[in-house]
Amino acid sequence: MKYLREMEMVLEKYIKKLNIVENLKVIKFNTEDNTVDISVNNIVYNRMKIIKPFPISYPNFVMFTNGKIIFTIKNYDKELEDIISKIYFIPKIRRIVSLDTSGDEFVWKIETNYGETEIRTRGRTSIMRIENRVIIIDTSDVVYEIEDFNKIDKKSKKLIENII
Repeated sequence: MKYLREMEMVLEKYIKKLNIVENLKVIKFNTEDNTVDISVNNIVYNRMKIIKPFPISYPNFVMFTNGKIIFTIKNYDKELEDIISKIYFIPKIRRIVSLDTSGDEFVWKIETNYGETEIRTRGRTSIMRIENRVIIIDTSDVVYEIEDFNKIDKKSKKLIENII
């Protein structure tokens, strides 16, 4: 019982350190260093770096830091999503045109939100399904995402199901 109380205290202390806020507003995106000026409770903080500590498992969990202060938000709006997509480049796969094997690699022809492209992955370990999302990491370590596996076309779904 004492151990559980100690663990709860450690977790509580960690959660307080995260400084989770609800009313964070982006004022400006600084393209030269990929930082943002934000407002929290009507106080402005300049040159905050955006960090996604768990970009695959918890993609909506975002932290802002300037080295001293940390703010954390659990979900964010479209404006912040656009800024984050400029910093964290994760193309969204809309459909799979074809999927072939070449030795120990898969060769994918895909259509993303940036257009059609061809990628290569190393075997099945480069493909992860997390609930309805599918994450694919190519041989150059670029991460691609299918946001909702249930919403892609039948051909794409069948190609992925054959290798997962």
